[in-house]
Amino acid sequence: MLERSIADEVEAAIKAGSNEKHLDTLRQVTDLFLLSADGYTGEQIELFGDVLERLIRTVELRALADVAARIALAEMSTQFASIKQAPAAVVRRLAHNDEISIARPVLTESARLTAEDLVELAQTKGEQHLLAISGRWWLTEIITEALLKRHYPSVSLRLVTNPGARMSASGYAVVLKQAETDPHLAVETGIRVDLPPEQRKQLLRSATE
Repeated sequence: MLERSIADEVEAAIKAGSNEKHLDTLRQVTDLFLLSADGYTGEQIELFGDVLERLIRTVELRALADVAARIALAEMSTQFASIKQAPAAVVRRLAHNDEISIARPVLTESARLTAEDLVELAQTKGEQHLLAISGRWWLTEIITEALLKRHYPSVSLRLVTNPGARMSASGYAVVLKQAETDPHLAVETGIRVDLPPEQRKQLLRSATE
């Protein structure tokens, strides 16, 4: 019954057409979910996800011109970033938002984003989104390769200074090419303990030259 009443309230809020009502309902449903997130079943989490996605879609239409809407979505992203039971679809939608203040919290922290999600984001989003992903506490080689293929020097530097980012030989090849004209990147790459021996020699030769 509680779930049905939430869905009904959201439907009424959306039909009301008031931006203030949309934002108020978004905050209320978010707070209700966070209040007992640990105790919800998978079905209940999915229901909350469906409801919140509908609200987010409505709020997003106004977010480009409405500061309050952007702030509300950024707050929601921050709240959901550390919640292991956060609806995955909601987290993905927030992560794909073009506004970095909205996307950054979940990009940097949320465990609900899969490797596939992160690779897709690395392939399609801009530099600021890639920088946020590059700061995650743990990144597998498939993710770092996708990030490095975009050839942003700032992203390469963030990755080589992130001890939780695993990098392959092909990923390091991209970094070493950039390091030829970037002394700071060269130094940070040189102190990586997982830099393959042959590539370490290559880096030293470039530095000597």
